Amino acid sequence: MKTKIKSAALMISALILIQGCKVYHSNPVSLQQAAEESKRVKIETIAN
Repeated sequence: MKTKIKSAALMISALILIQGCKVYHSNPVSLQQAAEESKRVKIETIAN
């Protein structure tokens, strides 16, 4: 019984951690908009 509860708790906590690991939003914004928001951004060039 305890092992089932431990496994369920471990699975739920792993799912929560995986869901919360989004580093940045994938929707692209312009450089001007990124500068106005004063947040960290990831800049990709044509040559990566």
